[in-house]
Amino acid sequence: MAELEMQRKRNPEFTVLSALAMAFTVMGHAGVVFGTLDWLFPYDSFHMPMFVFISGYFFNPLKVSIGNTKNYFAKQLRRLVIPFFIWNLVYGLIALLFNSRFGIEWCHANEFWSRFLIRPFTIGNSFFEFNAPSWFILMLFEVKALNWLFRLPLRKLRHREPVITLFYLLLACAAVLCSQRLPRTDLLIAATRTFYMLFWLQAGTVYKLFLEKRDTLPSAAYFGIVLTIQAILWLLCRTKGMIAGVWNSEFANGPILTILAAGTGIAFFLRISKILARSIGNHRLVVHISTHTFSIMMHHIMGFTLLNLLLRKIDSVVGWNIFDLQAFRTNLWYRYFPQELSNLNFLYVVVGFLLPLGCCMLWEFLRSKRASRGNSLSRGE
Repeated sequence: MAELEMQRKRNPEFTVLSALAMAFTVMGHAGVVFGTLDWLFPYDSFHMPMFVFISGYFFNPLKVSIGNTKNYFAKQLRRLVIPFFIWNLVYGLIALLFNSRFGIEWCHANEFWSRFLIRPFTIGNSFFEFNAPSWFILMLFEVKALNWLFRLPLRKLRHREPVITLFYLLLACAAVLCSQRLPRTDLLIAATRTFYMLFWLQAGTVYKLFLEKRDTLPSAAYFGIVLTIQAILWLLCRTKGMIAGVWNSEFANGPILTILAAGTGIAFFLRISKILARSIGNHRLVVHISTHTFSIMMHHIMGFTLLNLLLRKIDSVVGWNIFDLQAFRTNLWYRYFPQELSNLNFLYVVVGFLLPLGCCMLWEFLRSKRASRGNSLSRGE
């Protein structure tokens, strides 16, 4: 995902943007939206396109060739698809354990084989729910694969980027319309969200090739333009909102408003990232988040679940009797704290980051120790 691109060449601005995108995802799933500016830029309208935009920024169109195709697909399979299926199996086994031990129903333990072997090839989302956000990983592979294949016959075209941009824009518009007007099937959902996201991959590439060096407008004027456009969009979308549930290909508005809403959100936080990059672009925590987006995306729901189990134990020992066991067993999004203490749900955000990042740090530490031990042995020490 984004960290695979970030490792190639450290870019402070996109390091911050990647970390922000990941923060919005974890905060949104935790039900903590006060830090996402959701009231101004609904994060559902732009945060998934922003991940793909980042990936498109680091895509090099000059490498597209028939000779590079095998290596490109092998690399994407190795970095995205194979790790997905490994973790899908792991979470399937965890689902069997947690269903038996804690009575959790929302993990679909009774559909193990279907959700392990069949669902990834149909609708491609909502697997064992512990890894529900991992739908994005398979979708990203599909987007990158299609982009490569679409580009192959156009690789020698002199003005290929405008042609590809227009083509992907038309595909995105068609995807939104089809998702709204055609019967909703698993194939339709998977296809329309992939075709919609192709445009945002290309948007990132176009920004890198043509727009980044021209992105010099003073921030006051820049924010004035973006916020004015956003205010107009709010007026136009006031009855439906700006929801664009890409994961399930549900778009509240038509294609133009949907694309503009995603564009303004990306543009706003792109400039925020440029400003923050001066001070935190190379901060260790920000870099660590941006280089481990795969792990955070895959495992933060598991962090929420473990925190619920801990709070259940504390609640039982202290005798508060707040924990709703039935809701915990039947609702993936159950949060322990009552509405009047909902701000404490930020604990879920903290754990949603700590679990995957802590595991990554431990894994990297063990790998470095093993490597240093191997080097010592090879030197005969």
